[in-house]
Amino acid sequence: MSKFIVTLIILLGCAAASGATFKDGQSEFAEVCASGNTSGLTKYLCEIDGHTINEKPRSNLLELIVRMSGEIKPGDDKQLVNGYLQRLKKGGTLMFYISSEGGDVHTAIQIGRLLRQYAAHVYTTGKCLSSCVLVVIGGVDRTVATHAGRGSGIGLHRPYFGSLPPDLSAEEITQRRELLRTEVSTYIKEMNVTSRLLDLMEAVPPEKMKMLSESEVSDLGLDVADPVWDEQKVAKSASYYGITSAEYRQRKVNAEAKCQIPLHENLSAEDAQNRIDCKEATLYKITIKDYWLRNERYEVWKKAYAVTALRTPDGKFTPAVQAFGLKCLLNIMNFNAQTCDK
Repeated sequence: MSKFIVTLIILLGCAAASGATFKDGQSEFAEVCASGNTSGLTKYLCEIDGHTINEKPRSNLLELIVRMSGEIKPGDDKQLVNGYLQRLKKGGTLMFYISSEGGDVHTAIQIGRLLRQYAAHVYTTGKCLSSCVLVVIGGVDRTVATHAGRGSGIGLHRPYFGSLPPDLSAEEITQRRELLRTEVSTYIKEMNVTSRLLDLMEAVPPEKMKMLSESEVSDLGLDVADPVWDEQKVAKSASYYGITSAEYRQRKVNAEAKCQIPLHENLSAEDAQNRIDCKEATLYKITIKDYWLRNERYEVWKKAYAVTALRTPDGKFTPAVQAFGLKCLLNIMNFNAQTCDK
């Protein structure tokens, strides 16, 4: 079983008594398998990985899915770390799904900072109101669910205090409001999101809610990747293909336009692979035929590099095999006519 599938499946429910509810993948999988109403790939996964259902939560995961719902209350950030995030391997992928009507502003900010620290991909799955949006902007890559004819599900209003002593003076309340506004403003700037988000929030009284349209979500940049993270990701991808960031962005646009195979439930494995091959060939700026040839040569190189007869007694490759493998790999990458035959 691949680590990808295992980490996709792992999910033990751990609901807080008073705060938000967190899940991470295994309880849903266990419930589906226990129901017996499975078929196809789901049935296969239940049979192959069913033994993991009753195991203790795994650690050092390459991928982790966390779902958050309910009111955001103090302590939820610590629950998220102790129950889930500490199980993710450094550099692992975190996918965070949220549906919440809001709650404690300070805790929402702390959760958002945690998501940024773990480079989380954040998805809204329903309503995301009030301080929930502060959690969302913590993601390095954000996807806001849209509802046909009903907008984005994102709702804003002014941050406010859940409770204040009745004898506070206007001056004292003003000072507290300034501190709260500064905390939110600093965080929004830290997340590289436009200050217009706070301006919109401040314009709506706490007892009301401004529901954002899809265009407003886009204008605020709530449904796009963080610009700093995007630059880092593009630079790494460009380096992989041996081109500049600008050239990579252009080739990516070309690939999206050229390799349009509609995604749907009945998409065949062949169509899916053709889509991938088309995009890769476009990113390498070669023909699909050359891309397939490169892959064939790469497979030959892997087999050549795995020749056990030419290993040293301790299992390592001899210098001769290493040199041969490197030469072969260079031939592959440069589409040299020479093969990898020894």
